[in-house]
Amino acid sequence: MKVEHHVYVHWSTADLGASLRRIEAALATITLKETQQMALGQDILDRIAAEKTTIDSVVALITEFRNANIIPADVAAAILAKLDENKGELDTALQPAP
Repeated sequence: MKVEHHVYVHWSTADLGASLRRIEAALATITLKETQQMALGQDILDRIAAEKTTIDSVVALITEFRNANIIPADVAAAILAKLDENKGELDTALQPAP
């Protein structure tokens, strides 16, 4: 036995216009969010590039993630505290081999 299911969607011109307006609004929102995220990415890159050490760059990255609400403030504080606590060891570990 073969069962087929067909769905036909019929829109009136008024329905089509409303749907197109919703699609246009959604595309505008997506475009705006993309622009904001690209600007955020460039801002983070600029701040990291301005730092002189690897540790300072990581601190800048975590700080920017916190500021952009990418990571919660308490998580950022814990990461930054650990970085500060272990700064000497991390600096030594990140030095190029002789």
